[in-house]
Amino acid sequence: MLAGGPTLPSPLPLAILLCSAMGWAVSQLLIKRGPPIAPMALAGWVALFAVPQVALGSWLFESGQWQAMQQATWLGWGR
Repeated sequence: MLAGGPTLPSPLPLAILLCSAMGWAVSQLLIKRGPPIAPMALAGWVALFAVPQVALGSWLFESGQWQAMQQATWLGWGR
């Protein structure tokens, strides 16, 4: 269902979907076998380590981020 209709999608989206599902499954196994960490602390550390990756992806694949940040109003930042 996630990959499309009754036919298979092209190979690249299907490979990305399967790799992301495998990555999620492996991460869940590692979390269960890891040391007992408070859920909110774990979520905070995951978010902290995700920031550089998301920033790099934004820099590589998007354009106009700095202009949008400079032109954003307080209402835009609050949403």
